[in-house]
This record gives sequence, C-alpha cells and structure tokens, in this order.
Amino acid sequence: MNIKFERIKRAEFKNKQNSIVLFEKTSDDNFGEIQWNGCVFQFGWRGDFILPVVKEIDLMRFGLGVDFNFVIVDIVKKEIIYKIELDDYFINFIVKGNVIYIASELKVIQLEIDNFEILNEFYLPEIFDDFVITNDSIIASCIDNQTINLSNF
Repeated sequence: MNIKFERIKRAEFKNKQNSIVLFEKTSDDNFGEIQWNGCVFQFGWRGDFILPVVKEIDLMRFGLGVDFNFVIVDIVKKEIIYKIELDDYFINFIVKGNVIYIASELKVIQLEIDNFEILNEFYLPEIFDDFVITNDSIIASCIDNQTINLSNF
C-alpha cells in the first residue's frame, strides 16, 4: 500500500476528525496529512522552502522528516516511536538494509532501524545535495560536487 502525502489548509488541520496529530507548534504555517494503511496522520511545519519527506521504512513503520525533525511512526501503535531533533534543516533520508541514512544540511546520521542506535555521524564539507547508491556503497554528494562515502557493504 502506498503512502499518500498532501498539504492541507490550517482549517482542515483543525477540523479533521479521526486523525492522529503527530506534532504541531503554534508557529507552524504549513500543514500536511499522511494517509497509509487506513490511518490518517497530520502534522505541521514552519519552512516553506523545503517540503516534508515521507517514506515507508517497512510494512509497519514510516519515516517523516521536516524542518529540524525526523520521526519514525509505528502504524500499529499509531504513534511516534523515534524522534531526533537535528542541528540544521532536514533534507532527505534513505533506507538501506537495516540502516536509515538521515541527511540534514550539513550532516548525515546513520541510524540502526531495530534499536534506533546512532551508528555514525558524518559531517559534510558543504550542504547536502543527494544520496548516490552503488553496488558497494552509499555516497553523500554535496552541492559543490564534493562527496563523502557513508558506508561499504
């Protein structure tokens, strides 16, 4: 089943019935809704220039990154089971095997999925641009074309 994300208006956020609010702050200007596996999750965020990233981690969990936050949501418990506050803006994440690579502007965090142990933190020389996956490694590329090898497997 596919995860569906859409932006919603503040009024929809406030009036939606039977949804689970993951997080919101009074300073939020933007609101979103995630529909997955028959559940509806809502959240708010501040920044206009970077949209949230929502991806399935496995059959029971999805990841959500926005602003300075990355969370993992358990669909059975219908709650956040892991949260990390980042030092700079969240950009993207990928899942490879039992590891999640969480990219903020200037750092990539390598997180073990099962016990949420931070395995490594990679400080980037410039702002993160994209993940490059090859047969034997994951590479973080920066906006100035510098790269950092994040793993060998």
